[in-house]
Amino acid sequence: MKWSCDLDSEALWNLVNGINTSEIIPCTLPNTFRQSCVDTIENFCQIYQFLASNNEIRMLINRFRLWPLIFIPRGEKIGDFLLAHQTFWNDPISILSSQNTIADFNGRIPIRPYYDNPLLQSFFLDILHVESQPTIDDYIPLLSTIQDIDKIWQIIEIITKLTVEQNKHKEVREKCSNIAFIPCINNQQKFMKYADHLFYPHDIDIADLFVDTLSIIKLPSFNISIEFKENFCLLFNIENLDKVIQTKIDVDNEQPSINLSDFYSQSIVLIQDFLLNYSMISADRSDYLSSKFARMKFLCVDRIQLSYCYGSNIVKTVPNLYSVDTYIDQELCKFYILKKYETSEMRYIDAMTEFIVKNEGERLKLSGYIKKLLQIYQNNAEQGLKQLRENLKQNYEPKWMIPEVIKEKVSLLPPAKQEEEIIVREKPIITSEKIEQLANEPSRRPKPKLKEVTKEEDANRLTSFPLKAGSIESNDVSSQKSSSKPPIVSKVDESTEQTHVNDETSQVSRDHEQENNEHVITKNRSKTHIDEETKPVQDHAVRSRAPMVFSEPVSLPPANFEHITVSNLTDLHLFASTSTTDDSSTPIPTFPVGTEADRITGRQGEEFVFQYLKWKYPSNTIEWINENNESGSPYDIRMIVKSENDRIEHIEVKTTRSHDQNTFPVSIGEVEYLLQHPSNYFIYRVYYADNKDSSTIIVINRIKDNLQLKRLKLSMTIATKSSDLKQ
Repeated sequence: MKWSCDLDSEALWNLVNGINTSEIIPCTLPNTFRQSCVDTIENFCQIYQFLASNNEIRMLINRFRLWPLIFIPRGEKIGDFLLAHQTFWNDPISILSSQNTIADFNGRIPIRPYYDNPLLQSFFLDILHVESQPTIDDYIPLLSTIQDIDKIWQIIEIITKLTVEQNKHKEVREKCSNIAFIPCINNQQKFMKYADHLFYPHDIDIADLFVDTLSIIKLPSFNISIEFKENFCLLFNIENLDKVIQTKIDVDNEQPSINLSDFYSQSIVLIQDFLLNYSMISADRSDYLSSKFARMKFLCVDRIQLSYCYGSNIVKTVPNLYSVDTYIDQELCKFYILKKYETSEMRYIDAMTEFIVKNEGERLKLSGYIKKLLQIYQNNAEQGLKQLRENLKQNYEPKWMIPEVIKEKVSLLPPAKQEEEIIVREKPIITSEKIEQLANEPSRRPKPKLKEVTKEEDANRLTSFPLKAGSIESNDVSSQKSSSKPPIVSKVDESTEQTHVNDETSQVSRDHEQENNEHVITKNRSKTHIDEETKPVQDHAVRSRAPMVFSEPVSLPPANFEHITVSNLTDLHLFASTSTTDDSSTPIPTFPVGTEADRITGRQGEEFVFQYLKWKYPSNTIEWINENNESGSPYDIRMIVKSENDRIEHIEVKTTRSHDQNTFPVSIGEVEYLLQHPSNYFIYRVYYADNKDSSTIIVINRIKDNLQLKRLKLSMTIATKSSDLKQ
């Protein structure tokens, strides 16, 4: 008491004995009083532990709990004594704890960081009556000072939680009415007041379309629970964006999808039982889905185009290189899927799980369960799922049901012929004797008369003889008329040239078949053609076979991949300190393919991409998996995109030192992983040069889709060497 309140022994005992020994002793110090003390927090921890271990002293200190008895350090060897109501024990989100000095913070102080052990916790909470957690009033002042998006959302979340627990909605709205604290996507203002008619986004892509029209909230990088979202919108009167945005769908060639309708009509009750048994949806959500599934139609279409409307005049479409594969129209109760993806399990299962549940973890569980049901359905048809339905222990009401599709048998015969008996005619048997007999019979067709040639036509007919036996004379009349000189030809040995042409023609035919009718002109033939036009010789020999000429090759549609040229990037410093090999001074050793040279090149490419990603996305978490040693993982770099709710991207790097080498090996592990993660697996193809500024990168995304669209090709190599087998 001497240190904290400047009371001598006589004054202290006068206070203790002056009133009833069981009553609390009121503090006689002014509100502005603050006593400093030169000492360390370590010494005071020992003092408080000694006081807490003696029951008599604990009782006396309990009577003085209204006095400033709690030491808070202000430096290494100095601190101040505070009253109990100026402190609290623990800050659950550790934001108030960051304000760890009295000089920097005018509010209440969390003391757990200084006195974190069970004995002292009991002493401060039970004897001095320090509150265990901060109140709403401790957090509200921070709304106007903190600028970090994630931290401000943490504060909003704890304020919302405490408001609901204490039922102080009106008081909190009044205290926050003049504070611009809600993050927004709006370009003009980073934070806005809750009274500025804000909208909570249900879809980030759709929200970006209306940034110039509406004030839309910017969400944090971490996931927000549905409970918090609902409480937050209720507390601050925030309207959901999907309530004011109308979705319009345009499809082509709508037809019933019999396969999807059959599967989901057999499995939907099992899906409902799974969800309700594991409490993945509420009873109200189950009732809502029951009303939708009762009218659900499964349709396959040629095209799906979505547009979004706000009001009657503003219509916008999401710019996307890829069309929508699936879409569920909740108002019309229609499940659309592109015909080419009607058998794609991943698409129609993912579309159903996203429609039913919102939580990402629950979606994964539901997706796995539907895949098991699909496997049973594919192996045992309806009987397998029927047995599972019969074994259900509990029948939930209302039961999910999907209307059956009426399957009509369409006859290809006209109505008049449908009732007639179809006569099956046997194929005639034709023997070799009959064929020979027919061949020897005289033709019944009259022979065409020969055209009579007049003397004038016969005189004008051109007669040409080859200059050499076995050769073919050119019939290019125009070239003969344009020049009186003898034709210019290559002087080539006849037998050698004939063999070369035959081999070349055979090779062209094989290439023609392998490339699916894509025409090919070989370089050797082009060179020969030039020689025939430019090289004069004395021998007037002519080629024994005319050169083959093909049309332009048929090419696949170009892939729209991102091309990165390092020389166009500014302030980019690659290979800071992690590379073990400085390629500017140490040349790559000329080892065979697949040995140390490939390993060094591959590692340089990985570091190349790693440094580029750190430069381009400074706010993301980027991890080089193979930084210390080869991990064997199906990807080399993992990137967590903070701005998209911690979405994870898996990046595999394929490096070459050849500027035109567009093929590269892919392991079976990488193939399996990219099929499991079709939307967030990327291949960065690095064309690496000794001068790094001359290097380029091609980012290959949506690999599975591009394979299906034939913008990428897969190939296999038969391993014939021991070195190939080891790779």
